[in-house]
Amino acid sequence: MELHLILGFVGDFLTFLSGGVLAWDAVYAEKEFVAVTEITEGLAGSELKGIKVNLGGKIVENATGVERFFRRQTSRKATIGCILLGVGFAVLLAARIAEFVNH
Repeated sequence: MELHLILGFVGDFLTFLSGGVLAWDAVYAEKEFVAVTEITEGLAGSELKGIKVNLGGKIVENATGVERFFRRQTSRKATIGCILLGVGFAVLLAARIAEFVNH
């Protein structure tokens, strides 16, 4: 198999994967919003005032901490998706260059 074909398949796979990661982030945005709302409302309850919540190994004490935790998660997913997308496009560009050089 020629180099440009291999690079093309790898680039296509990476761009498809990055699209999946970005779509996953967008689809679960509402679910994360509901979780933030439930946790912050629970923390605001008078009998639960001052309670600490463990979210993914991070201890949060108030609504701001909960929101930051979920925003950080969303930011990580978006960053990973963008990096994969950039690498995928770079590999596709390399495939086109390899194809041009070989022909």
